[in-house]
Amino acid sequence: MKTRTLALCATAALATASSVRADAVQNDAVILCTVRLESPSGDGYLSVSIPDSVATGTEVGPVKLWNLGTVAAGGVYDSFYNGGPGYFRVQNTGTLPAYVYVSTGYEPIKDGYPVAVDWEDIARTNVADHAWQDLKFNPWIQGWDQGENYAKLAVSTDVTGIVPNWRPLSYFHDMNSTGVDTGWYDGSKGIYQSGNLYYGGKKVSFNRNEASAFLAFMPVGETQLFDLKFWAPYWNGGDFYFVVCVHASAVRLWENE
Repeated sequence: MKTRTLALCATAALATASSVRADAVQNDAVILCTVRLESPSGDGYLSVSIPDSVATGTEVGPVKLWNLGTVAAGGVYDSFYNGGPGYFRVQNTGTLPAYVYVSTGYEPIKDGYPVAVDWEDIARTNVADHAWQDLKFNPWIQGWDQGENYAKLAVSTDVTGIVPNWRPLSYFHDMNSTGVDTGWYDGSKGIYQSGNLYYGGKKVSFNRNEASAFLAFMPVGETQLFDLKFWAPYWNGGDFYFVVCVHASAVRLWENE
């Protein structure tokens, strides 16, 4: 791989005190910077990593744990005021710039096929020894009854504000009855009526456990802080786990907000 070295020069203004003497005052300095740039190659790859994760012993690699403790049925919990702001952080550890997304219902794929992962065992091993079960999510859809037995999630990268700007995981991926990919839809712009979702006057279907939102565009080596907000369903109590995936794409999946 060919490389080249660049020398960059910058000037830094130095504050000077007034002098009663007529001597010349040197009021600038030089910072000599060096950097080595790798030439673009055809074998670049996408990769994102979440620090402070735990090993799972599975093909999915390390997993970040977020223990929300006890949340009332129909209640709300977020990481901004509970451990944050910026409780989570992700780094672009690949060699290509990436559009990074946050999604629920993560099912890892290897060689074109889903990888069987015992998320319940991971949750039980790393959090507590209970009879865990998967908590179902749905996209953030207008008109969806809040009393449904599905949870909701939102993300925020506004880690410096007093009040975060929450962006709901409202996007979902749709296929028609014949398995043809029909693209991404923003559920928040659709209408949910009589058990069906209508988008632009067209009835669409979706996997009720998958919901996504754009996180950030990240150059190589960039680190992004973010927080998550959780809306619990209204059903009876129990011990649950849910999976959130932070994934990279070389292209925009939709017109990102």
